[in-house]
Amino acid sequence: MVRQMTGSCGLASLLMVLRPEKRNLVPILASIFAKIEHIFNQKSDQMRDKVWQYALQYLLFSTVSDTEFGKKLESLLIKGFEYDYTDFMKPMVEMRVFQAHPRYKSLSKKLRQDHEVIKNLRQKEMNREWIINQIKVFKIDVELKILAYLFGAKFIPNWDNPDGTGSFYITKSDKKQITTLYSHIIEEKPVLLCREDHWVAVSNVYNNSRSYKIEYKDPSTGDTVIKPLKEFSLKDRFYVFEFSIELLEKSTNILRF
Repeated sequence: MVRQMTGSCGLASLLMVLRPEKRNLVPILASIFAKIEHIFNQKSDQMRDKVWQYALQYLLFSTVSDTEFGKKLESLLIKGFEYDYTDFMKPMVEMRVFQAHPRYKSLSKKLRQDHEVIKNLRQKEMNREWIINQIKVFKIDVELKILAYLFGAKFIPNWDNPDGTGSFYITKSDKKQITTLYSHIIEEKPVLLCREDHWVAVSNVYNNSRSYKIEYKDPSTGDTVIKPLKEFSLKDRFYVFEFSIELLEKSTNILRF
């Protein structure tokens, strides 16, 4: 179980489905956090859950930073997401990252549209207030897909979903989605569940002659919850990923900077 901080349910849930200990990601997370540990005055072996989430947030910031590290990350992400990354995903992350900058709220509407002003913010060194502000911002699926990819987990889109997220959702009339989702969970693929405005980590699924039940870990309470499928609504969205050893090897060479 990874417990969240205020607003960080997405990061905490992602960490749970990425399985850092089992997949040897702990040294990578420590390497990333080492770049910002002076901000928090603590080592990577202290307060594990917080340290890992700080590392993920810094990594997300780095994907849109004008640094050599940021450019390497961008190159990898473009190979994975192609035009979706450059045309949609990166601009979305960039906007959300810089809206959390301590100076952003004091800028006029005109200055917020000024490319040079935003470029100046982008070149600023990360500080504690900025990263805490970013942590508190609820993560959207785009941000978590990017982070998952950087840790060797490719997103598996559900092409039958018309909303553009590629997620699975529960509907009584569409048994195909239910059986496909069931097979993904049984195969122990990483699955994130967004329950309207809260992320949790799917950990198991049960099937008997009457109904399915889904088990998930809630980073806000620390509880493991089991719910019948009928208790999920159309607003509940399941995001499925698949581990790739080859991708993890490529990203590890970059992440251990």
